[in-house]
Amino acid sequence: MTYPVGIRPASVATESELDALLAELKQAEDHATQSRKEAAKYSGGLIQGLALMKAETDDMSVAQLRLKFYSAKHGFPILSISPRDGGEKNAAPLGKVAGDKEGL
Repeated sequence: MTYPVGIRPASVATESELDALLAELKQAEDHATQSRKEAAKYSGGLIQGLALMKAETDDMSVAQLRLKFYSAKHGFPILSISPRDGGEKNAAPLGKVAGDKEGL
């Protein structure tokens, strides 16, 4: 029995690729710092809540870029899940479509 898997061998990134990732990471960190400074201007309420949400979203971007950098540096591939049929256009519906009167 054979189990073919569509993968390729992992390879370590080149210095120029790592430098490009570091530049992108530095830019994202600067953006996240600016977002935290903007959120600190407010003392509470909806505006500060939205500003803090933006800052946390920027921190998530930084975390993802760090994952990308270290994965490239050490040769660990970032696996992605992609549909076999190339998209959702041919996907079967998940359940029965209910009309307005059948919804409840």
